[in-house]
Amino acid sequence: MKTSVIITVYNLENFLEEAIDSVFAQTVQPDEIIVVNDGSKDDSDEKIRNYLDRIIYIHKKTNEGVLPAILSAIDKSSGDILLFLDGDDIWGKTKIEKVMAIYHRHEDVMMVTHNYKWIDRDSNPLATIDETHKNLARIGTSNDSGYIQKSSILKESILSYKGVWLGSAFSIRRNVLNLTKFKSFLLETGSELIGKSHQDQPLVAFIIATNPQQHIYFLDEVLFYYRVYGENSSGNTQSLVSAFKTLERSYATVFYTFQMLERLMPERKKEWHIQRGSLAFLEYLKELYGGRRISALRKLYDARASMSFRKILKESTRFLMIATFGNKAYFTLKRFLLS
Repeated sequence: MKTSVIITVYNLENFLEEAIDSVFAQTVQPDEIIVVNDGSKDDSDEKIRNYLDRIIYIHKKTNEGVLPAILSAIDKSSGDILLFLDGDDIWGKTKIEKVMAIYHRHEDVMMVTHNYKWIDRDSNPLATIDETHKNLARIGTSNDSGYIQKSSILKESILSYKGVWLGSAFSIRRNVLNLTKFKSFLLETGSELIGKSHQDQPLVAFIIATNPQQHIYFLDEVLFYYRVYGENSSGNTQSLVSAFKTLERSYATVFYTFQMLERLMPERKKEWHIQRGSLAFLEYLKELYGGRRISALRKLYDARASMSFRKILKESTRFLMIATFGNKAYFTLKRFLLS
């Protein structure tokens, strides 16, 4: 089977070389590496050009968004297996070797994902254990005798946002993705959101919806390292401007997943209710940050069914702080606590 690695880059001059080098350091080399520069304004282009003799380079002149970027790379790819890497993350040396062994053993596996660890901006390991780690530990590793049962749990977790890492961990068989239909679905349901959405969740949700008999395999080995710096990690937004940008990305991503559940997977009522609640929660935050307190309370009430008691307490605190002291004071305090 032929392999294609797709690396997406936007203003990642400080990290992209380490990401690309981690692919060239693999014990099993890919057949092609496609790097997409999504209109970077820093020196990413200059650094990518050092690899031109070994990669396929797609250089977009303007920033279109990571989802359009990855779709353009898939369109250009020729591999049977597509593996994805964010331009600020790093792969472990045996990533391709371990993943391809699973595809070779199991023809009914359409996607493979695996475990990960956090690193800081200087590639030093972090001891962080997040909710995704905890959920993956609850699911347990797939194995050759039990991967089909695990697959159904993994699908539910992905569609419910319970915590399965995609991003730089997941890979797919190219033949399970009808790219034309996927693009049409995005355009029909929310063309204005394509450039705002994350790339992985809508893509994987569509693959799950259109390949119900195929399976997902989780390999409980650390095969990539997720880099945390600045405001690139969830929950680390420290200003009103970046909060609205994060909300736009999250809303677009959840919206597409919700539409797929409603239109393509109507039997998945549980996941549909969870994503409907997630949309209401994101709408609540937009109203809250926008100064529309009464409307925010209504949205929070709509979202309550999908929220844990702990989350309801957290949001009650956030609402009271912003309603009393305003957005500026809230984000100033948040920056202080995260510093």
